[in-house]
Amino acid sequence: MKKTVALSLVVVALVVVSIGYYEYTAYAQTPVQTTVVTGKITGIQSSGIPKGANGATTGATYFTISLNSTSFSYLMPCVTFPYYSGMSIKVADQLLSSGAHQYLPDLACKGSVSPFKALHLTQTSTSST
Repeated sequence: MKKTVALSLVVVALVVVSIGYYEYTAYAQTPVQTTVVTGKITGIQSSGIPKGANGATTGATYFTISLNSTSFSYLMPCVTFPYYSGMSIKVADQLLSSGAHQYLPDLACKGSVSPFKALHLTQTSTSST
């Protein structure tokens, strides 16, 4: 009887702790402020692999983007795009409730919406590098 009660208490405690952890981690990823900044593409690494006789190419592209005092990387699942090294682009700099930053660049594969445009920002303030 005592073992059953103790086991039940342990199971309830584990459930409560796991729910609390989930809520905390979900909250930590919540944006509390979004600022539009101008970034610069400083590196492009592409892995194009021929796909077939029609000349189509498949692969991915890894971008390095520099902001005022930091840089970040962004992976796109395509190799055909109108971007080049040195190009300026808009970036949504989101401050998360955990204190970390999340960067969403205005880069997308042909026919796709960029993470920046998917935010539907109405904010017009910008800062540049």
